[in-house]
Amino acid sequence: MTDSIPLTTLAHATLPSHAFFSLTPERRPLFAVQEGTPLLDGLEMASCILSSVLSAAYAYEGDTDTGQTAVAYLIEMAKGIVDASVEACLHEAKIIRANQEARG
Repeated sequence: MTDSIPLTTLAHATLPSHAFFSLTPERRPLFAVQEGTPLLDGLEMASCILSSVLSAAYAYEGDTDTGQTAVAYLIEMAKGIVDASVEACLHEAKIIRANQEARG
């Protein structure tokens, strides 16, 4: 089990750069979470995107690809933010653990 991270630490944590959603044969990403974005802002945005996805999924009727494509893009965006947030949390936990070990 990992040690919990103090909320005060998370409140000041920022996101690392995290590129995602590769469309080209060279696998160059189309979108990126910007380094320095506050963690809590990123998580709040991911929550909003996921709410939009949920609404779109419930409203989707018909057999066109438009609704499915919109839902897929929104999921990709939310996942990118969440992935960057998790990376930031793990980084903060690693720093906290290292500081605790250094102090004895």
